[in-house]
Amino acid sequence: QHRLCTVAPTNFARFRCTCPVGISGGSRSGDCAGAMAGSGDTGWPMRLCTAICAPPIPRLRFTQRSSSSAQDMQRMEKLALVCLLLGVARSFLNNQYPLLGDFMAGGTDIFSAGLALGADFDCCLMNASWLIMFLVWSMTNAVFFEAMLSLAPNLLVKAPSFFEGVGWATPCAFVADNVLMVAAIAVQVWMSKLAKSVLDDSMPDWKDQMSGTSSRSGSRGGAYAQPLLGEPGRPSTGVQAAQPAAARGGSASGTFRAFSGSGQRLGGGGGGGGQQLGGGLASSV
Repeated sequence: QHRLCTVAPTNFARFRCTCPVGISGGSRSGDCAGAMAGSGDTGWPMRLCTAICAPPIPRLRFTQRSSSSAQDMQRMEKLALVCLLLGVARSFLNNQYPLLGDFMAGGTDIFSAGLALGADFDCCLMNASWLIMFLVWSMTNAVFFEAMLSLAPNLLVKAPSFFEGVGWATPCAFVADNVLMVAAIAVQVWMSKLAKSVLDDSMPDWKDQMSGTSSRSGSRGGAYAQPLLGEPGRPSTGVQAAQPAAARGGSASGTFRAFSGSGQRLGGGGGGGGQQLGGGLASSV
């Protein structure tokens, strides 16, 4: 009854409290330690840790999930563990057999699993940001780093050399590494589809919010919605002013010629005595 606490959904679950005079040392506005303790937040140490550990990207978070999104997140957690095991197995094979020479020795799969787990456990209170980072990285890793830079060279260039004049261990490691790589690619593509499904369901405008072009930010939305367009009402710099069709006293063809007309005296009202200005300019030219 004596402490009014409100939760701002866009302020990453920070409590803003107002304590009236005579309670908790007077009237002030700030972080309410009691409300945070009751909600599981430890106060400024948690906020400091979040500010230090969070990646330097827009912090987006969704708290409400549909039943399908919750199921997709559970599937993503299991697939992330599978991707982590695949990355560890590939790293072990590449360290034991340096001739394999995969890109980053399978460490990119471990990084993908870390991003997915960060979204699943809502690290730093930015699960949507983790999902977006995972979506971008996993597709780049699966298509470019693994399929193009590792799998294609292994099958097209390295395969003949691994089966000529070597023992049985190296060819087996080569085959196992490529099988694990194909499995890792399939797992990451599947996880990317699940991540996009969750984002589209829980935060439909996640693309605009991540890029800073969302129209949900009040008056700033109109400016960010079309960032490459000029301000309204501003004339275009490429428009050229229309020239007069014909000057008084000009040639018979009707084309415009500079200094061909009878000018007017500066400050004067008539045109008869103003020929001095036009004639003087014409003679100087």
